[in-house]
Amino acid sequence: MSLFAKIMVVVNLILAVVFLSAAGTVLNATESWKASHDQLKRDSDETIQSLNEQVDAHLKSKDAATAARSEAEKAKVAAEEKLAVLQSSNEALHSHNQKLEASLQTLATAQQDMQQKNADLQGMIETLRGELARSESEKRDANDTVRTLQEQIAGLEQAVADAQASLASQEAANAAQAEQIDGLKTTVAMYNKAYGAVPGATPVKPLNAVVQAVDNPNDIYILSVGSKDGVQEGWEFTIHRGGNYVATVVVDKVFANYASARTKDGLKQMDAQAGDAASTIL
Repeated sequence: MSLFAKIMVVVNLILAVVFLSAAGTVLNATESWKASHDQLKRDSDETIQSLNEQVDAHLKSKDAATAARSEAEKAKVAAEEKLAVLQSSNEALHSHNQKLEASLQTLATAQQDMQQKNADLQGMIETLRGELARSESEKRDANDTVRTLQEQIAGLEQAVADAQASLASQEAANAAQAEQIDGLKTTVAMYNKAYGAVPGATPVKPLNAVVQAVDNPNDIYILSVGSKDGVQEGWEFTIHRGGNYVATVVVDKVFANYASARTKDGLKQMDAQAGDAASTIL
């Protein structure tokens, strides 16, 4: 083999080594393709080893050197192809990074909007909490009012029940008084037949009453009827108890719902009591 051929083989080997080193540098600059770089490095190492072996072989044979050169050219072409692929991938990655940056900017804007909305929501939550507290307070007040009203209703229902019981008792008393009045009418009729009608009596309409209070020592009677019932001064009421004649009284003062009276001279058989019945006509 000539010296020129040997020099060319060495130059080719050096160029191959330089090219492979440059390819390795490019591959090292791209982190996302580290695995490809490692694989390429391993391939390059293997190629270098092969080339070294080929150099030794070229020292023995020109044909072997030519074959090694051919292999180196093929390796160069392959490396260039791989470099082109890496560059294309790098451009694609750069484009993808730009898209990611745009998406990141969009996300940052969206995050700011979300933070503003979150602040607004927090304000609304605080407002709702205040309204809820007021509602709870109003609810408690309403519950207290309801309880008070329920207590008042219960009291009113009890009062109605008591009034109904009192009414029933009063109706029973009125029925008893009606029977007493009938008995008194018979007594008075017998009295009038035996002694004649009571002189000086003031004509009045039929009216029943009850002695609400009495002061026998001071001769004062309080009757349960008044001007709303048409009572006038001078009206006479016959007081009776259980069918027995008690006394005859004359109204001396009239009020809206009650009237006061005094005993008519000579017409008192016994002391009156509160609850005694009184009527204008027997």
